[in-house]
Amino acid sequence: MDEALSVREFWFGRLPLSADALNRRMPFWFGGPPSEFGRLRDEHIRERFGELLEQAASGALASWADGPRRRLSLILLQRARLRLRRQGAHPHALGHAVRG
Repeated sequence: MDEALSVREFWFGRLPLSADALNRRMPFWFGGPPSEFGRLRDEHIRERFGELLEQAASGALASWADGPRRRLSLILLQRARLRLRRQGAHPHALGHAVRG
């Protein structure tokens, strides 16, 4: 599977989203106060996408900026990196890869 696509599918889930499914995704997207769910989600992101986060931070995924969907995948990785950095993980910069 295309790695950029796997990032989007992880984030958005199965598309199109019904109103019910959208409501169920809200806590995943926006979290809230620190919780066990949030900790487990972040741990899963680190395990599943840690290598991609490192590659994006180093600029190795700059080619993903060639189109809107793949660029969105870079933005989602940046969001994940920022979330993890708040938790004290992955202090690498990703901004240059997203700006491409």
